[in-house]
Amino acid sequence: MSSSILQGKRILITQADAFMGSVLCEVFAEHGALVIANTQSLIDAQAPASRVSPDHRETRHEDIGSSNDASHAFARRRSLNR
Repeated sequence: MSSSILQGKRILITQADAFMGSVLCEVFAEHGALVIANTQSLIDAQAPASRVSPDHRETRHEDIGSSNDASHAFARRRSLNR
C-alpha cells in the first residue's frame, strides 16, 4: 500500500546502510518522499544540514528506532499538516 503523505518532501536518511536505514529509505519512498540515502558516518552532528541547500532547510527531527516509531511519526506529521 502506498501513500503520498510525503509527496514532494526531501528526506535525508543518515547511515542508510546500517540498522534500519535501507528499510526506512523504502518506506519513506513508498510514502512519496524523495529519499537522499547517505552512508557516511556521522562524525559531526551538523553534517546532514550542510548537505541541504539553504532554501530547503525547514527541518523536523524524528528519532526513529523501530517501525512502530516510524508509523507514529507519519501520523504526527499527517495531523500537523491538516
